[in-house]
Amino acid sequence: MLDNFGRPVGGVRLGAFLSTGRFGSMTERDVYDQTLAMADAAVEAGFDSIWTNEHHFNTYVVCPNAITLAGHLAGRTGLPVGTAVTLLPQHNPLRVAEEAAMLDHLTGGGFTLGIGRGGPSIDYEVFAGGLAHYERGIDEAVELLRAAWAGEVSSDTDLYRFQPVDPVPKPRTVGGPPLTIATITEDAVERAARLGAAMLMFSDQSSETIAAMIERHAERIEALGRPSGPYDHAAAVVVQVADSDEEAAAVIREPMQEFQLQASRSFTTIEGAQRRRHHDESSVATGTEHLLATNPIGGPDTVVERLTAMVETSGCRSLLLIVEYAPELEQRLTNIARLGAEVFPRVRSALAPAPAGRDPSAPKG
Repeated sequence: MLDNFGRPVGGVRLGAFLSTGRFGSMTERDVYDQTLAMADAAVEAGFDSIWTNEHHFNTYVVCPNAITLAGHLAGRTGLPVGTAVTLLPQHNPLRVAEEAAMLDHLTGGGFTLGIGRGGPSIDYEVFAGGLAHYERGIDEAVELLRAAWAGEVSSDTDLYRFQPVDPVPKPRTVGGPPLTIATITEDAVERAARLGAAMLMFSDQSSETIAAMIERHAERIEALGRPSGPYDHAAAVVVQVADSDEEAAAVIREPMQEFQLQASRSFTTIEGAQRRRHHDESSVATGTEHLLATNPIGGPDTVVERLTAMVETSGCRSLLLIVEYAPELEQRLTNIARLGAEVFPRVRSALAPAPAGRDPSAPKG
């Protein structure tokens, strides 16, 4: 059975995560031109979707609005799109509800709204009036978002105060576009379950950790009496394919370290908040080597093996592939093309849903 976009229902989903990173001497025009080129290449390579992110006041990630870029890429490519993530507490939730509902219509139901709160950055001072929105704004914002999709909505709290309004358009998808929440900590697992949303996890979390988070999410969903799903949990991972494991690591090691270090240094913490994680040269180097050893980075056989094992071990069937750490555009385009030609067919075959009535443990072929 195929979904509305021609993809097998229950099959693995392989999306391109285009993070608008700035590497080396790239100008802002270069960033966007190269993002569009990679999106076009992702279509040719057979990616299932495209994902975007949001950052502010950080010269190393050049996307202040994930929904805007997602909408453009949806129109350009025809692929389903998602945000990974929209920093919901920094926005008026009703405006996000309107924009998401509009994209739900324009993409034919092919938009996923990924949300998160990010770190305790200066963004909250500029856009949201202070630390309170970071500390407790996301739950209230999600409630208002869903209320806006359902009908008339009003609010009278210290964070959101407005008289009754009836936002339009209402979503095409019953209940609104799929909602996924960036999840790193145990508190975030609890939040995702409480809000009845899927989780988005990240490349520095092991497959075993992701599996445990999904299990915990299911337990809390049941305990809280939330709908049982299914929930399309997703994980973002770094992917680089080359002729050998050593070559793949050599291509992205230095640019990945430099990007992570400089992006961390560009982060400004809001006054009165304590930053969760701070990256110096030592921690970035250690983290990079961990990613090289565990993420799908290597020759085609290694990439196929790690992608397949990641899905089988974690139980997460949607992967957002970070494909742009190579320093030159041609290297990134080659990475995307090789994934489509040498990796995806094998991964999809290995993870294809068993036909109805067939024992899924039986050998294929």
